[in-house]
Parts: sequence; C-alpha cells; structure tokens
Amino acid sequence: NLGFARNNNASQHIFYLTGSEWQTSILRGALMLRPAFGHRATLSIDTPHADSFTVALQGDRLVIHSDTPAPASVYNLKGQKVYENRTQGAATHCTTQPLPAGLYLVRVGNAPARKIIIPSPPPLTAMTPSDIDNTLIQDEAELNEPELFEHHRIEVDKGQAMLRIDKYLQMRLEGISRTKIQAAAKAGCIMVNDRPVKSNYKIKPCDTISILLPEPPLETELLPEPVPLHITYEDDDVLIVDKQPGLVVHPGYGNFTGTLLNGLLYYFQGKTGRDGQPVVPYLVHRIDKDTSGLLLIAKNEEAQAVLAKQFFNHTTERKYTALVWGNFDEDNGTVIGNLERSPQDRRIMHVTDDPERGKYAVTHWHVVERFGYVTQVECILETGRTHQIRAHMCHIGHPLFNDAAYGGDRILKGTTFSRYKQFVENNFRLLPRQALHAFVLGFDHPTTGQHLHFESPIPDDMAAVLDRWRAYAANSSAIE
Repeated sequence: NLGFARNNNASQHIFYLTGSEWQTSILRGALMLRPAFGHRATLSIDTPHADSFTVALQGDRLVIHSDTPAPASVYNLKGQKVYENRTQGAATHCTTQPLPAGLYLVRVGNAPARKIIIPSPPPLTAMTPSDIDNTLIQDEAELNEPELFEHHRIEVDKGQAMLRIDKYLQMRLEGISRTKIQAAAKAGCIMVNDRPVKSNYKIKPCDTISILLPEPPLETELLPEPVPLHITYEDDDVLIVDKQPGLVVHPGYGNFTGTLLNGLLYYFQGKTGRDGQPVVPYLVHRIDKDTSGLLLIAKNEEAQAVLAKQFFNHTTERKYTALVWGNFDEDNGTVIGNLERSPQDRRIMHVTDDPERGKYAVTHWHVVERFGYVTQVECILETGRTHQIRAHMCHIGHPLFNDAAYGGDRILKGTTFSRYKQFVENNFRLLPRQALHAFVLGFDHPTTGQHLHFESPIPDDMAAVLDRWRAYAANSSAIE
C-alpha cells in the first residue's frame, strides 16, 4: 500500500507505506511495485541523481537496476542482510534466494535507501467454468463502461408555465442535482433553441432544450484506497495524472477496488476546495487499463462541466505514441470508420461498413520511426472512442505490438529464423501490454481560459522495446 504526495519544494517527495511515512530528496528514478495481481506499478521522479535506481519484483525475487554500476544490499525488518553484492561494476542485481512476503530496505551505492513490499501470493485454485466466464466478462468491462457524457434533448410542452430552467430540468432529469445543472449552464452546456442560456432563464412553451451533463452518477459507492499516483500538475480546478499501465481508471465488473478513482479519493482526503467543500475527483475522459499516459481530472463540478464540453466538442489536444506491426507506404494518413462491438468477439471493437451503425471515429497518424517489421507512429485523436486507436490500426492491417485483444501478441511480420522469434518473444516479455502511450494532452483551463499543454515521456517498458527494435533495424543480420 503506497501513497504519494509532493511538497512545495519540487525535489521533496513523501511516500506512505503501510501506515508509516518517510521523506527523501532524490533527483531521478522510479519506484516499481508488482502487486499480487501481477501488474507492475511505477512511480517516477523526474529530477536528476547520480546514483538513482529502480526496484522490481519478479516472482519472489527482487531485481535492482541502477543508472551507474554500484554495490547493492537488501535488509529485512529485523535489520538482517538478506542479499549483498559488493561488485562495483554491476548495474543490475537479482536476489539469489526466494524472499518471503514482507517489507524490505534496499540500498544501492550512495543513493537514498528505498522500502519495498513483497506481497503474499494469492492462493492457487483450479479455474471453474464460472471463473472462465468471469474472465471473459472482465475483458468486456472496458467496453461496457458508461459514457462520460449524458446528452438530453427536451421539447417543452405547449401548456408549460414559465419556470427557471434549472428548476425545470431538476424535475425532468431524475437523480441530477440542481448544482450540477447550474454548473452545466455556467459552462455553456445548456442550449435553448440552439443558443446558450444561464440557469435563471425562464422556459417558454415549445422551447427546445439541449443539455450536456458530464459523468452520470456512479452506481457503486467508491472508497478511498492508497494507490500509487504520478501527479504531473495540480491546481484548484484540475489535476493531471501520468497513469501507469495496469491501472484501471473507473470501477467496473471485476475491478471494484484499486482503481485510479479510489486512489484519487485517498489522495484528496482532508483537502477542501475554494468553496470549503471536500475535493472529489470528476472524470472527463478515460484511457484503457493497459495504456499508459496523461489523464485529466476535474476537481469540482464547474471545472468538470467546462472540460466535458471541450471533450464533447473535440477541441482538446490528445496525441499517442504507438508501436505497430508492419511498415507503411506513406508517412501519414487518416482512418475514418464508425466503431461498434465486434459480432465475432464481444471483447473488442471493429470498424463497421454501415454508416448508420456504431460511433463516428477519426484517427490521424504519421510515422515517427521505421524499424522494418514494426513502426513507431504518432496518433492524433479527432474523436475519443473506446479502443479507438487499437481498433483503427488493426483495421488498416497494423495491430499494436503485443495487443492481445487485437492479434498483436504474435509475430505478424518478419523472418522464420529462430533467433528472430526469440528476439520478438523477449520483447513481448519486456512489454507485457499493448505498446500505446498517451504522451500529449492539451486543453483550455476551465477557469482562466489559458491553453495548457503537457507531455509525458515514453515509459521504461516501451522505451526499452523501442531501443531493441532500433538496434535490430541497424544490424538485423546479427539477430537473424
């Protein structure tokens, strides 16, 4: 259980672990944890340090990697040394004996020590038919998430008496608070006869009302939980998280706890906004569980309404970097195709030829770097549909590298040499997810109107695979 907070001094970071807390001033590195469910979470710190290092779990062993060669040692809670390698020239260390579940202290060179937990493994049980069905449903959960926007169109009755529009809509829309309606009006999300109105507008018979409401009410109660968060930016109205792969954004079937929203509720505990009310997170968009990158969160209803309008009108800036199978004849292009659930596989989306079906979707792409059998591309979203980039790239014959749902987890291009096969499989192990990262996010600030632009570096797992393909492309004969 790891929490994270940043002090006003950018070089100071506080980590909270199982009720204790410690503070360290480190200048670069990442703390990497692999919970019992098998996904690695990474918390990165971006400022430089001469001897920074990372720690990861592989089964019941610790793997330690430092930026510069240095000796390493590991201690248990009793202060007993359970691992030591005094070799000055070693940059990577791996504990030689299995370590039992518990808390350990890791020291490498003169870098600040780090604490890491080895969790207790979940019990191994045979899968029943019911378990298999549940696994399928969990895969589908991402596709079943509710839309983040509710769009209502209402025709006012001929006999309707004049009434403030916020009161009228509160009566017409079940479960929607007047505060949320007023926030929508302030953001310009309520239109009457195609013109924006304020919350005190008095409706007239035969008016046509159009209202956009962000994030329908949750059907389940969310509880605060300590979840590792890498916060890129925060002010009174918005917060930007650089989401690690494996982290579910929103609770759904099979993922009721441990989500980004649970972690944000934990992070916001005890904090109040300008109105003195407790701060709570409001979603305005999502990214897939195994996609990494930037995610924007609103901290009050007014900010959420303004941002929701920007996402609904597709005026935000969103760019992704991806590694896909195959080479391209052109340097850039656009994929336009309505997306709907695939009739052959309910867990994925596909492009339908019927213009009356599915949801309109547009993805622009251009080549960043060619590696022969795979290509790094940049994708710009004009719309934001579930699995949009993954489905569109698959549709044009370029599935994302190691995207199991869309067929990218097998060798689709290349030679028959056994060394090439081993090379690709090693890359799959280095990057156990689809090669997709949301690296650019831009939007107009909901209060100041200033355009904000943020970029996120490519995460370590994806960067390592790109480096390996780059080396392969430079000297493919050495591998083949």
